[in-house]
Amino acid sequence: MAPVEADLVRGLLTVPVAKRICSLNALHRHPFFRGFNWDALKAKRLPSPVAPLIVSPAMASGHQQRSEGVKAVESNLIAFLDTGAQSELAEAASRNDVPRLRELIGAGGVAETCDYDRRTPMHIAAAEGCLEAAQYLLADAHAFHSPEDRWGATPLDDALRGKTARHAAIADLLRASGAVKIRLSGSSENPQASLCEAAANGDIVELRLLLSSGLEVNAGDYDRRTALHLAASEGLLETIHFLIEEAGADHSPIDRWGGTPLDDAMRQGHHSAAVCLKSKGGKLGATAPSREHNLAADLCAAAHSSDMARLRMLVKDSHADVNLGDYDRRCALHLAASEGDMPVVSMLLHELHANPLVVDRWGNTPLDDAERCGHEHVAALLRKAGGQTGAGYIGNAQPTGTGPTTFLTPSVGIPVASHRTAQSSTTCVLM
Repeated sequence: MAPVEADLVRGLLTVPVAKRICSLNALHRHPFFRGFNWDALKAKRLPSPVAPLIVSPAMASGHQQRSEGVKAVESNLIAFLDTGAQSELAEAASRNDVPRLRELIGAGGVAETCDYDRRTPMHIAAAEGCLEAAQYLLADAHAFHSPEDRWGATPLDDALRGKTARHAAIADLLRASGAVKIRLSGSSENPQASLCEAAANGDIVELRLLLSSGLEVNAGDYDRRTALHLAASEGLLETIHFLIEEAGADHSPIDRWGGTPLDDAMRQGHHSAAVCLKSKGGKLGATAPSREHNLAADLCAAAHSSDMARLRMLVKDSHADVNLGDYDRRCALHLAASEGDMPVVSMLLHELHANPLVVDRWGNTPLDDAERCGHEHVAALLRKAGGQTGAGYIGNAQPTGTGPTTFLTPSVGIPVASHRTAQSSTTCVLM
């Protein structure tokens, strides 16, 4: 394909309307048609480039049928050539060229003229954020505010998809003119699911579109999961902020299982999302009682993998008790000591204030673990922090049973239970 031919094809198929060849004048100006007699084409005075050879009556009959098809194509082509001014309306709207719009409409152009996708100049002005063109079309050209294109979208849809202040101003202008019909994308049978899907994808444009159509921001799906639940589960800060601050979402809606968005953010380890929700008043739901067991496992896993950032997040931001024990009452300090992880042990003791006297199911302290695994440097640090041996110290390695986290009484070696209230997880050690 020659370069001039390729340029013509690109011009006809390009997506941005402002760059597309979609008017008679633009077609005339293209180098490919230099010297072409358009008037002769329209009057059908040009010879056919292909003359069919008819050698039988049957072929003549077939040729007549094909001729009817050719006439239909000719009709469409002539109609296209006769709509140059209307196509230029869309082009002028995309450039925010109000003088050209005024000139075209004054010459007989119709403001509601649509293209092959039923897109009108009003659609184009709204999509491109051309505020002045939209104002002219609505106020002076009396364009209809809510025409629907091939996909059922209106100019208000296009304005709401935009992200600039000019798009927002056009949306306000359209609403003031009475534009109310909005296309609901996604599943029209379950708009709440569409809302949740948009939130999970962080699609604020789609959320704004759905909410502007009248959907309730706190509406839940079949499991009473709201858009905010999904945004929190994915850790989407911008979406969380939009839903609460702009859309007015409840910060602590309850799903089928009693969980809130804050529960979701913390369960998925989205530290920033959890902090954001707390700052906006978010609360834990009915899943909070079982959360302590999950936190204990999370603390131990973080200590085992030397994940100091996660340990800080769990203790400082999620307010987990650093001395929480798992099903065997093994705590983060037990795991760090067993691994001989000096930086983690130091952080747990000095920054997060872990208790070195905590004992596991078998009465072992972190010092027991460090000594048993041969980590003398960690053992020395634990002794300096007040650590003592547990089972080895009292000569009893039998399981101490289930129950709350227990600690050794300093210098005595008698396990003492951790005392907590419903409001606090503060650990008390008898001295």
